[in-house]
Amino acid sequence: MEILDSSIQEFASDYYTRTALYDYIGPDTLSNVAFYYSCSRKEIEISAAFDSEARVIRPALYVKAEGIPENITGIQVAFGGQWWYVVGQGVNGSVPGPENTVTLFENPSAPQQSSTAREYMGSPLQEAMAGFGSNLTLAGKESSLIVPRTLTTADEITGSTAADQPFWPLSKSEAERIGNTDILKAENINPLACYWLRTTDPDGTDFVYAVNANDGSVASYYAPSYYGVRPAFYLDISNAFYLAKDAKRVTIGGNPYPLVLEGYEEYKYTIFDDSLKLSVTADPTQASQTGNTLSFGYVATTGENLYLACVLTADGDNNVLYYNTLADLTEASAASGTVNIPLTGVADGDYTLRLYTEQQNSKSTDFASPSADVQITVNSGVASIRNLGNVQLVGDSGGQGGEDGREVELCTNDTHIQWRYVGEDDNAWRDLVALDAITGGDGADGREVELQVASGYIQWRYTTGADTAWKNLMSLSDLKGDSGEDGREVELRTNEETRQIQWRYKGETEWKDLVALSDITGSDGADGKQVELRVEGGYIQWKYDADSDWQNLIALSALQGIKGDKGDKGDPGDTPTIGSNGNWWIGGVDTGIPATGSSGSDGADGSDGKDGQDGKDGKDGVNGVNGVNGKDGADGKNGTNGKDGADGVGIADIKLNENGELIVTLTDSTVKNLGKVKGEDGVGISGVSINENGELIVTLTDGTELNAGAVPTAAAGDSNLKTLVYVSMGTAGVSLAGLLGLLAFLLTKRKMLIGK
Repeated sequence: MEILDSSIQEFASDYYTRTALYDYIGPDTLSNVAFYYSCSRKEIEISAAFDSEARVIRPALYVKAEGIPENITGIQVAFGGQWWYVVGQGVNGSVPGPENTVTLFENPSAPQQSSTAREYMGSPLQEAMAGFGSNLTLAGKESSLIVPRTLTTADEITGSTAADQPFWPLSKSEAERIGNTDILKAENINPLACYWLRTTDPDGTDFVYAVNANDGSVASYYAPSYYGVRPAFYLDISNAFYLAKDAKRVTIGGNPYPLVLEGYEEYKYTIFDDSLKLSVTADPTQASQTGNTLSFGYVATTGENLYLACVLTADGDNNVLYYNTLADLTEASAASGTVNIPLTGVADGDYTLRLYTEQQNSKSTDFASPSADVQITVNSGVASIRNLGNVQLVGDSGGQGGEDGREVELCTNDTHIQWRYVGEDDNAWRDLVALDAITGGDGADGREVELQVASGYIQWRYTTGADTAWKNLMSLSDLKGDSGEDGREVELRTNEETRQIQWRYKGETEWKDLVALSDITGSDGADGKQVELRVEGGYIQWKYDADSDWQNLIALSALQGIKGDKGDKGDPGDTPTIGSNGNWWIGGVDTGIPATGSSGSDGADGSDGKDGQDGKDGKDGVNGVNGVNGKDGADGKNGTNGKDGADGVGIADIKLNENGELIVTLTDSTVKNLGKVKGEDGVGISGVSINENGELIVTLTDGTELNAGAVPTAAAGDSNLKTLVYVSMGTAGVSLAGLLGLLAFLLTKRKMLIGK
């Protein structure tokens, strides 16, 4: 009780402390007495002998602070480009305020002065306080953290109420409760010598209290004088992540770096800001990794002063023990990638690793995205993951997909193309790829663009100019969905009327907008080169029509879809029958082949039968002569074999000729001209696929589907058959966007692009 400020001791009724005293009451009397606070005398008293008076209970308790020290009164905190003393924390301190705030009192960096008046509202002092924010360099959303205060006569002002004041001078009582002359002094106020308080002197006309800046004493001064201005305000810390101080330093990676300068009692709040984004992912290998460095995939907000950072807190304690910046997010090309977290120098123990996008501001509040938290254990410098927390597990270990997929919906917000499973809530939308990662800039001329797949990413670069380095467009792991129920095929198109890329499930009639072409295309440039695509060596490949070298775009294995349902049983084949003419008939057609052989010649007589039984003796007669045996007959001739059927006809080759006509060559050398696939109206080939019946389906840009018939297995390895599509990139941005949109959807739905 005795170390508390008197303003904190005050209460509405007398209340007991827990301290009792066995003491003398009189010369010969001993009694148990207790200490209590007397609200009438505003001091601690001792109860009388055998006191049975009931007094109220005023409890205390410990409340866990989320990363904020228990008592920070007297330290300096950065805000608005300068330093401020903490003189109150919530309802406690010399200048208490609302819950979840700290009261900050300026440490002047430059002299500012004003006169004042007995009535505060409308005085030069009040007007200087109302406009004080223009003197600050407010970073990010700092201005939204100022909690206005309404001053009344109970707050020691004279005159009408001053409502919603962002900054205000201290009262006489507040200055006296601070008591710390080091805080009350203000060397930078000199040579003005004083700075105004808001309390008037009741004993003198036109006199208001002020603080002597040289020694911190409080006295009454003539109001029209020009003295210093030293404001205070309430800072909202309800969404604070942590408070950095010199005891919290980096020892990650063996390169110590303090959060604030050594030897200074200066601090900085880091406060959550939902406008900053970070998504952290781990593939199955990363989910179980161990080592002195941990690696994860990420997608983050980019911009000036933005970094990918992390802190370590011990399990069960939100005080920051380690801190590090991991990646510079200034450039848009850093929006996604792989982040490595070195953990050498970290003491053995169980920790929560918290990664976040950080906006760093000099002498101002820092801001943080909602964090991605992973629980780890460090042992002899080697870290292992105990729980991925809210880090998203993506991808697989290289095997095939699950048995069933789930239907996916897509939309765009101001910054991203997003996706969710059908049936999920509105808050389940997940970022797929940032719009600024696929948006070209304006310019006089377009530039040619190359694509490749490397290091687990779809990458792109300009072929000319100073910035030809490969840039990550999107992670392949980000395009893999979870297993679920049966998936549905997705169709895409460009609506020239509304200038939107649209999609729908196959079989539906309604098209849905995916993204406006204006969001992902730059201004028109010079004509681009014609591009060819083919499938060769297990890859989708591309090249400019004038080039000879093919470039790998993406492996077919990356486009392996999920296992589909078993197909319907095929129709039974035709069964041969014998017609009335004795020939074999197949499918109603007379083959001309007899079902039986021709008749043979008669065979030879058979051998004699056995002797019959002796008859009864007859009368003696004259003996006759035996007859001659007949000759054996010749064997019949074998029937002739039926003739072999004619060979079936398949497709041997498909190509486009110089007139834009689709030429199909059959295995019997017959050549069929299917006509132009791109006419004067701009209709071209938008897609080529092989359906479940093994038939080649050519889809034109106007939606027409051409069935070119069954593709024979023998022709599958023919590169002429595989080189099917020629894409004109007259406007480089639009063509690139269309190609990327198609790849993104096919990967998301995990459908098979190239079949048999």
